[in-house]
Amino acid sequence: MTSGDHRPSSRMRLRGALVLLLALASGMLVGGALDRLYLARALGSGADEASRLDERRREERERRSDIPEQIERLGLTPVQRARIERLVERRRPEADSMMAEVLPRVRALELSMDQEMMCVLTAGQRREWVAYRQSHGMNGPETQEWLRMVTAGACPDSGRHTEP
Repeated sequence: MTSGDHRPSSRMRLRGALVLLLALASGMLVGGALDRLYLARALGSGADEASRLDERRREERERRSDIPEQIERLGLTPVQRARIERLVERRRPEADSMMAEVLPRVRALELSMDQEMMCVLTAGQRREWVAYRQSHGMNGPETQEWLRMVTAGACPDSGRHTEP
């Protein structure tokens, strides 16, 4: 490469491609975990439902490739596909470990925000919210947990609506 030539070397392009691939794989894993969280919450978060959800996810993962769709569309050769699948499998434990550490904190933060949002709503708005959740089959123990701060009179003053 000459001093006026600013094209990246093939080694730098390869590193960039690997970083992109790892970012896509990580995004896929995080997205899957968040999707699982959303579905578990939508199904009522019961132990039986969570178990069935885990089983469905396992079956779904076995049927589809772990390669991100954007990479699949590039027309991978069988050798490339095998190498990428090994890479994803090799990194999966690390990603799962990170998610196991982070997900409980994300859930706790989300619950806290949800509880504070309930504090801002009027009693009528909260009743409407509960009715909506009931009509969509989402009125499990989570609903009462969201309302716990309001029912305990523990809303932060800065966000509390004047109507209990």
